[in-house]
Amino acid sequence: KVAGMGEEVRNRVATRLLHLTLRELFDWRFMQTDPNWGNFLYDKESDMLHLIDFGAARTFPKEFVDDYLGMVRACAERDTDEVLERSIRLGFLT
Repeated sequence: KVAGMGEEVRNRVATRLLHLTLRELFDWRFMQTDPNWGNFLYDKESDMLHLIDFGAARTFPKEFVDDYLGMVRACAERDTDEVLERSIRLGFLT
């Protein structure tokens, strides 16, 4: 288990998980939507992270991904009006 490994390994695995999540959504628009630890396998020998269960994977329309990325940008820029507009378009707010 990664939790029992050293800080350097834990940080590396966490960074890879974050990069994977961002690529899944923004590059591939295909995401494993059940991200529990049982769906990942870390191989210490090869230092690789493997996805092992795609039962809950789904695709996302380009329009949704574009709006989501726009919302993330608006959050980073502290543009409250844009965050609210994108959140409504995405169906996060009514």
